[in-house]
Amino acid sequence: MTFMKIRKIPNIRSIILCMLLSLPMCMVCGSNAMKDQKYSQTASCDKNGHSLKDDVCQRCGHGFFSYRTKSGKIVTFANNIDFGAKIVSHTIVNGECTIECDGPITKIPDKAFSSKDLKGELLRIPRTVKYIGTRAFYYNKDLSGFLIIPNSVTEIGERAFYMCGFNGSLTLSNNLTKIGNSAFSDCGFTGNLTIPNSVTEIGTYAFNNCARFNGKLTLSDNLKTIGESAFNNCNKLKGPIITFPATLEKIGTDVFYRITSIKSVKFQSLPQGINNIKQKDVILNDASFISDQATGTVNNISYSRTITPTWGTLVLPYSLTLTGNEPYSLYAIESISTDELVLSRLNGKVAAGTPCMVKRNGEQEEMTFTANNATLNMTIQPIAVNELKFQGTYHAKKVTDGYIIRNGLLWDVAKLKAASPETEAIMVGPFRSWLDGTTNGAAKLSIRVDDSATGIDNPISSLNADDVEYYDLNGRRLTAPQQGINIMKKGNKTMKVIIK
Repeated sequence: MTFMKIRKIPNIRSIILCMLLSLPMCMVCGSNAMKDQKYSQTASCDKNGHSLKDDVCQRCGHGFFSYRTKSGKIVTFANNIDFGAKIVSHTIVNGECTIECDGPITKIPDKAFSSKDLKGELLRIPRTVKYIGTRAFYYNKDLSGFLIIPNSVTEIGERAFYMCGFNGSLTLSNNLTKIGNSAFSDCGFTGNLTIPNSVTEIGTYAFNNCARFNGKLTLSDNLKTIGESAFNNCNKLKGPIITFPATLEKIGTDVFYRITSIKSVKFQSLPQGINNIKQKDVILNDASFISDQATGTVNNISYSRTITPTWGTLVLPYSLTLTGNEPYSLYAIESISTDELVLSRLNGKVAAGTPCMVKRNGEQEEMTFTANNATLNMTIQPIAVNELKFQGTYHAKKVTDGYIIRNGLLWDVAKLKAASPETEAIMVGPFRSWLDGTTNGAAKLSIRVDDSATGIDNPISSLNADDVEYYDLNGRRLTAPQQGINIMKKGNKTMKVIIK
């Protein structure tokens, strides 16, 4: 008898089970991994795969990142590489190299994809990434298309995208604070370059040789530092004027080297390194950062401030040339008596760093102090007044003694502090002056102008004129001159008159 060997045919359930076991599996939820590796921006859910939102599975919490290479093979990483989570799968799915981690991917590690022959568009950087490391994508010259840095990223390391191809636009994170040295150097981006307001630091050579940018350059309103040659040879960026913010503290050399479209630069601060920029105007106010190391000359410079009431103080890091037609007058302090400050009017050139009293001459409260072809000098020259010093500052400063101006009078700092015991010091604003030192006189000083140019001519004959107003030393209006000290006002002119 001949026996035939009959092969047992597995049932259909066994076949399906074997097929499923051969696929990458999610270690947590047990679903088949990565069915669609394009990861749509909206949450997707497939009973046979992960449910992804912002590159994180909503079932198991795993994070994903995909890329392509010229060889079609995955990138080999060191065993200790850190994506902020542990790699559980690194495979090729639907022609894309896909990294799966056991949690959200929070960083692209230093040198992770450095010189690894990535190609084509860089598929979405996970929206959970906070840091893109030094040389993370360095020298992947075959990358193309646009690049979007997700809003989760706060810092981009040195040479992170150095010499990467790209031929589309660049969109930076709205929470980015720092762009490292040479981060985007020698990339081929086109269109506008917008530095978000979150950015405070742009490193040296950050966008060096990005010669294909052909749109508008918009800088962050909160920039503090711009490194050497940051935009060197970005020669298609549109000008003609670039404005730096009031927060800028330091600027390197050759920032706009070989950019002929930018004809001039406006500064709203006086940063260290301002001398490195050739054609420049400076517009200052009380919010402007002032570096004690600012040097050089500027084409035009101005400082603006509201002065109310009539009197204020002033010190500027550049000289003024007075013509007598300004809406203000500047005064030096001549002397101090028991309760009186005697001033003399300044004319002609007032040197940089000279503490002054300033008086507005009309109703206009907004004062602008302007100079052309000015040389910066950050040294302040105190002036001795009796046993005090008329001092100045370009920065907000706490003052513990002396006299400061308040409401048109000079008040004793010690008396102001005594009136408010919880106050340790009185704040003086930038570009202002005060009398520094120990005071033994009155709580407040009245101001007398020892200058016929600003006084009232023939005051005695004017005592009974209809257009003269009278005030006492406390500023109270009088119906008629009284015995003692009177403040006379006629038009825009005032004078102290003593009636015995």
